[in-house]
Amino acid sequence: MAGAAKRYVAALLGVLAAIAISLIAAAILHPSQPASQAAPELSIPVRLMSTETELAGSDVCGSTTEQNDCATGSSAPAAAPDSGWMMIGDGGLLWGDGLDALLLDPGCTSYCNGGNSGIFGGNGGNGAFGGNGGNAWFTGNGGNGGDGVDAVYDPVTGRLISAAIAGGRGGDGGLMSGSGGNGGNGGNDLNYGTTTAGATAANGGNGGASGIYGGNAGAGGNGGNAYAATGTATAGDGGDSGSRISDFNLGGDSGGGGNGGVAVAVNGDAIGGDGGDGGKGKWHEAKPGGDGGNAVVVGTGDAYGGDGGAGGSVFAGTGNNGGAGGDAMTVNGNATGGRGGDGGLVVSLGNAGEGGDGGDAVGTATVTGGDGGTGGIGGGMVSGDGGNGGNGGSATGGTTVTGGRGGDGGYGGFIGTGTGGQGGKGGDIASTRAGTAHSGSGAGLVSDDSDASTSASGGTSKAGNGGNGGIGGLVGGKGGDGGDGGTASTGTPNSGGTGGTGGTGGIGGSTGKAGADGG
Repeated sequence: MAGAAKRYVAALLGVLAAIAISLIAAAILHPSQPASQAAPELSIPVRLMSTETELAGSDVCGSTTEQNDCATGSSAPAAAPDSGWMMIGDGGLLWGDGLDALLLDPGCTSYCNGGNSGIFGGNGGNGAFGGNGGNAWFTGNGGNGGDGVDAVYDPVTGRLISAAIAGGRGGDGGLMSGSGGNGGNGGNDLNYGTTTAGATAANGGNGGASGIYGGNAGAGGNGGNAYAATGTATAGDGGDSGSRISDFNLGGDSGGGGNGGVAVAVNGDAIGGDGGDGGKGKWHEAKPGGDGGNAVVVGTGDAYGGDGGAGGSVFAGTGNNGGAGGDAMTVNGNATGGRGGDGGLVVSLGNAGEGGDGGDAVGTATVTGGDGGTGGIGGGMVSGDGGNGGNGGSATGGTTVTGGRGGDGGYGGFIGTGTGGQGGKGGDIASTRAGTAHSGSGAGLVSDDSDASTSASGGTSKAGNGGNGGIGGLVGGKGGDGGDGGTASTGTPNSGGTGGTGGTGGIGGSTGKAGADGG
């Protein structure tokens, strides 16, 4: 595999060198302007071949005073300083950084892409207004994606003129080495009027890819925020990390996910944006998943927190944590906290990431805390500690109240001595009305008649269960402890959460302790 890659890169170098030699040779065939004139140092008119038509930017020699400066038998003069191709420097064809989008086109107002770098080196230019970052060709970093554009409303009528634009994608790093550019943030949608119902923000852009032999992946951009005076407010999702790190890139990290946007509604539902995924590293480290966005309703409506993004994974090295779930709060309605993202796994050797915590929820009717994310698998093929599960989110208020379940701990490796991850704690509850206590998983309302008692007012009040501990590694690995059950502080009747079971140990290893039941 390595030999094939080297042959490919060598062949590519040969092709690029041939192109460069041809361009330089063609440029030499066109003598420079007289010393009395201000000759451009780096701007050179170029022909594809000596017998072909000149590229755009070459004018015709017409002045008799400049005939001696034209090629023999030609009527073409030297190019104007602003019309030739730049070989070296910003915007250069061979070496140099790509130009930023607004230098390429100052009048651009949306989806403005950054310029690519020179063939042999340089960074990509930055995008603007939702445009993508420029790519680096051989070595260099990709340009950052441009931030998106906010939604536009008519200030008199309140009518929507243009929707929010997503953040641009980060440019890719150079083929040999270079980091990917970061994704741009999504545009906001802030609708303070009532003529147009609802608001939908845009997503963050994804990060760019890294080079084959070096560089990090770009980070995802954050999702846009949403506000709606009436109707549903939907926030944008965070962008994902750039693509997986190459097998030949020993020190590159994934980029990490962007955070979900925040949603606020006056009379209507609010939906927080989901966090972006942390991405896939290879031999070193990964970055965390983005956090889910919060959701708030200040009048009447339901609120839903965004889910956290998955933590970054690696083949060998260190995984990272999942993003936290977004909180949900409504003055009058149902509320559901976002689920925490799962921790990043490690395929061969190394410690895994932890699951993200579930989001808290506050409401007046059905209120459910978000579940904690599952801990990542540590050293799946060899050894490494499993990640801890995330804690379940709390639930407050309402007639039907359920705490989020703690996430399970991750597996502690296959043949090694890794320790299983601990289970997350169940979410606490505080109900404002009497209800029916029952056993629930935290993933919604799950009836369990064996644990139920009924009240005339109806409803439920149950704290979240703790997550189970992860299994220890095969050779003497210790099982992870179970998470404690959540506590039920108010609401009649109510019940605390059940503690999670301890994880099984490997050969010669001990089993983890069970979590305590909540009061």
